[in-house]
This record gives sequence, C-alpha cells and structure tokens, in this order.
Amino acid sequence: KNLVTNETLFQAASLSKPLSAIAALRLVKEGLLSLDAPINNYLKRWKISENELTIETPVTLRMLLTHTGGLTVTGFSGYKQTDKIPTTVQILNGETPANTEAVFVDIKPNTEWRYSGGGYTVAQLAMEDVTGLKYPEIMKKYVLEPFKMNHSSYEIIHSEKIQNQLTFAHDANGKLLEGKYNLYPEMAAASLWTTPTDLAKVVIHTNNIYHQIDEPLLNANSAKELLQIHKGDWGIGYDVTDHENGIKSFSHTGSNEGYKANFLGLTDGRGILLMTNGDNGTRIMNELFYSVSNLLNW
Repeated sequence: KNLVTNETLFQAASLSKPLSAIAALRLVKEGLLSLDAPINNYLKRWKISENELTIETPVTLRMLLTHTGGLTVTGFSGYKQTDKIPTTVQILNGETPANTEAVFVDIKPNTEWRYSGGGYTVAQLAMEDVTGLKYPEIMKKYVLEPFKMNHSSYEIIHSEKIQNQLTFAHDANGKLLEGKYNLYPEMAAASLWTTPTDLAKVVIHTNNIYHQIDEPLLNANSAKELLQIHKGDWGIGYDVTDHENGIKSFSHTGSNEGYKANFLGLTDGRGILLMTNGDNGTRIMNELFYSVSNLLNW
C-alpha cells in the first residue's frame, strides 16, 4: 500500500463538469461556440433529435452547462477496463457497447432544472467538433495548463508512470473494486483525474476569473456568466449561492464508483475540497465540512 502524496491522483467524477464549463466559455470567447445559439449548429457527427419541444425552443450550450436543456441521462456508471469502450456518438445514441440509454429531449428546454450528464456529453462532442481536438487535449489546452494543474488529466487510458500515481476505488465495505477503477468515456462529465492540490487551484482561478484579475482567461461578460444563477440555483458548471456582503459560493460534488469528492469555493478566496477513494467517502467528507465550517465560522 502506498501513502497518499501531493502527486496522488483521484477520480474527481462530476467535478469534471465545472472545468469543462470553463473550457466551453473559453471557446465562446474565441468565437468557436455561442452560449445562446442552437447547439446543433456546431455539432457535426451527431445532432440532438428534433421534436415538438426542440422546434419551439432549441437546446443551447448555456442550457447544457446549466442543466436546463431538458435532456435525459443523469449520470454514468463507467466501464470495466476489460469492457469495449463506446464512442461518444454511441453513448449519445445509447448504442452497444454503451451501457446507458440514448440522450434526447423529453422536457421543454429552458423550463426546468434537471441534472444531465447526458447534456455535458453533448457539450463534449460540440467542443471536439469545433476544435478538431480530442477532449483531453481540449481540457489540457484551455484549463489544465492555464491553471497549472500539472498532475491532472482527462485521459481514461494512462501510461505506466501515471498508473503508479493513481488511487484505486473501494466499495462501501472497503473492498477493492474489480479492475481497480472504472473508465468514463463521458469525459466532460466524469473523467478528470486530479490531486487535491491541483483541484485547489480551481478555487483560486475561478475567483481570478470572477474578479477579472491576473490576466483573466475569460472576458468580463463570460466571467459574469460563470457564476450567474440560473434555474435550480445553478451557474455555468457550478451550484451557486448568493450570500451576505455580495459573496457567492460555487460548489460541486463528485460520485464515481469507488470515489467521492466535494468542492466548495467562495468569491472572497476561501475554499475547501476533499477527495476520497471509497464509496463511504461522503460520510467522512460531510463530517469534515461541518467541522471546518464551525471552526472558521463560515
């Protein structure tokens, strides 16, 4: 058994989503995507099926990133390392070897909040289609390198060197998961491997973006959009809450099989994040969150 170090990698699970949202906003800044144009305008290999709901209100990137697109498929269970891994298009179509149903609109877009990993997978495809890059390359270029997250990756297959830095997943009884960990080709939604130290940089840079300091990665309009509250108290990629004195909090949780993570940042620079490699991780994370909150009078 190896001890955890500053270079030990955990699956961040759905904490992948806010970083994906920031990358999408950077592509909006470059003019490759639009927040409010129909996302089908940018999709080349697959498109959201039109029906009476989408004809009246087309799905946009903003809706995908704020979980208001009315799209199906909440989350993903992952694949064993011995499984055949589906392409993004197969995942969206719900075709073998995908283990989830097809992604489609069954609620009128922009009418209600419903968490949709399927929506983030649509965004993943659009980002690949407009850049011509594979998704891990997009995230490295637009977020991981600018944030100096040098030990982080959206790749699902790793070199032998990286393999030695990975934590392995455990179930609720503390038993090692078969295959050590699952693979998540739904990369925008779930594939980030990172360290707590790297993840802490997301708090710092999200604040820098919001306050437009340190050579901001986004322009003022995009920075404002990031933590603007939409339906369900959701910003672009983050759960957002307005507090007293103009402070906002931005948070997200993560839950892949055998991994649990939690992340909270405040626009005054404070933050806390925890990562675990066990299905019981939420229990200890909740205790630590409450303890820190009481200790610091948050």
